[in-house]
Amino acid sequence: MKALQLLIILLHLAVLYACKKGDDPGIQPSRCKLASLLVYPAGQAQQTVSFQYDHEGRVKFINQDGTLYEYIYQGDAFTRVQPRSSGWVTRSYIQLNAEGRPSIRKDTIYNNQHINSTGAITYEYNSRGELEKGTSNSSLLPNLSITWQNGNMVSITEGNTTMLLDYHTDKPNQDLSIMGLKFLMEFGAYTPKSKNLLKSVSSGGQQINFNYEFDDEGKIKATTWTVAGNPTPVATWQQVWDCD
Repeated sequence: MKALQLLIILLHLAVLYACKKGDDPGIQPSRCKLASLLVYPAGQAQQTVSFQYDHEGRVKFINQDGTLYEYIYQGDAFTRVQPRSSGWVTRSYIQLNAEGRPSIRKDTIYNNQHINSTGAITYEYNSRGELEKGTSNSSLLPNLSITWQNGNMVSITEGNTTMLLDYHTDKPNQDLSIMGLKFLMEFGAYTPKSKNLLKSVSSGGQQINFNYEFDDEGKIKATTWTVAGNPTPVATWQQVWDCD
């Protein structure tokens, strides 16, 4: 049951978030962009997430099985529009600091006639510019805490959920791990990034391992998820790339 709960958490994150450009010289992020992500949870229907980018290569739209998320960039800020049920939407305004990193996020839930609720979260960084903390003033936005080690996020706590992360330290991060995907919904083109490729995520005493399949150019084309101690896949996703 705990393994299933962890899988549900990770799949929820996977179908909501996308990635930004990478720094690995073996991959050509300026030439190739993620066009779509096909998610195959074991025993469940396939989910499709597609991505569109602006002229600067920043994610502009995410289409999750017909639900469209929009990112509007405005100089030293950007706005994220997230659909909700019954005509309600969450509109998040994210202000950037002097270093070009998100500093505060202000959420408003409305339906073009009424405002249901508002909230804000303030972000803090360490001396290396790594995101370490998010402090919320609303129960609708969970507090965030991140621990870094050797350029990698090794612990992430949001609200009451803590996830521990392990990495392939001999492989660079291609910006397509589950936790890389996780942060796009909140940070758009300014998502924080670990240095290495994600190996596993643990939470609540359970661990999910990520096994990668690469194409001839070294890009990830498929990822299989397995629970520690059980080789049977619990989910698979496939990446479809659009290359110039």
